[in-house]
Amino acid sequence: MSASGIEVRGLLDGEAALYEAMVTERGGTPIEYYRSHYDGLGGSWDDSRVVLMDGKIVSHVRIYDRIVRWGSTTIHCGAMADVYTHPGHRRKGYGRMLLRDSIRRYEAWGCGLSMIISGVYEFYASEGWERYPTYRFDVQIRPEWHKPVSGYHVRRFDRDKDLDAVAEIYAEYNRNSPLTLMRDEHYWRKHFSWARREHEAAFYVAETAGEIVGYMRGDMGTIWEIGYQSDHEKAGLALLEAEVRLMASRGTKQFSIYLPWQEPMIGFLRTLRCHTSLVETTLLRIVDLPLLLESLRPDFEVRLKNCDHPIPPSGSLGFNSGGHQATITVADGQIQVTPGLTQGIEVLQVSQRHLFDLMTGSDEYVPLKLSRPARDLIEVLFPKQNPMWWPIDTV
Repeated sequence: MSASGIEVRGLLDGEAALYEAMVTERGGTPIEYYRSHYDGLGGSWDDSRVVLMDGKIVSHVRIYDRIVRWGSTTIHCGAMADVYTHPGHRRKGYGRMLLRDSIRRYEAWGCGLSMIISGVYEFYASEGWERYPTYRFDVQIRPEWHKPVSGYHVRRFDRDKDLDAVAEIYAEYNRNSPLTLMRDEHYWRKHFSWARREHEAAFYVAETAGEIVGYMRGDMGTIWEIGYQSDHEKAGLALLEAEVRLMASRGTKQFSIYLPWQEPMIGFLRTLRCHTSLVETTLLRIVDLPLLLESLRPDFEVRLKNCDHPIPPSGSLGFNSGGHQATITVADGQIQVTPGLTQGIEVLQVSQRHLFDLMTGSDEYVPLKLSRPARDLIEVLFPKQNPMWWPIDTV
């Protein structure tokens, strides 16, 4: 306990009553939802970081260590949810205390970056998080395009029978998509007990020859996630038709769908004159840039080996972003990542958003004030990819 009577720490085993008192006082969401978060998302009570005053929680965040794909490798990403400060104790800096405390925890976990899903940008921006774009497509429902796609049988998802097949399709569909969450069996078994945005009546699978080849998850106005086997693109359209037919039967006039930018279905949606929105509720922040780049080094070396440049790029390039610095050195087909900036080298100075745009290979334009050799190196290390964060994954 500090001299001011304020304590910043994690909850202890046996302090569930303090947490439940906070949730009850907060209101708006049943305690069962928060209990299922703990049951379904893993972690310990210590991962609930709190500001305590006189034995009462006045501010709280729940943090998670998530593993996300990045090219052919994976990285640790610090996530956050259940951010709350008691109305009588706001604007006193308690929330910022917990954001800083969380970053220290992420550093201890070995996270290269942090991700938060929130529309309250200014609060997180004050501690270094920056917006990262996700694309949403809004489509008017018209009866004339409710035409079933031949070759596929679409039906409701059966969690007892279909879960393993859906999990395999998810892994295949997203295997090369940076930022997509690595979902283990625990995730799939527990997720449906707490998913607040999902309506299981709108969770469909597509079959052909008795095999599940695609799935789609949504509610009565939004499609949150899709996936299908690589040789069954039309299964996505069959699923979309079934989802739209369900929505129309419930009186829905317009639906939204979140998709990666290179998803073939976008071409079909554009024939329907869809409206494209840039959604910026995904917030990213560098936690440890040298660690992040080191995690990606094996992928860098594969790209360097397979690049089609007559003479593979070499040399050193510094990265300066969000108060973090690191240097990548390429020599004889090997890559070395070192903290800080080596004297005399060329340095890429960009915002965190632009750095993440480059590193994920997004379609966002990033101005590069670099020499031709440095641009060649960036092109090889950070090729265009298909990044995606599925909103259903919230944390």
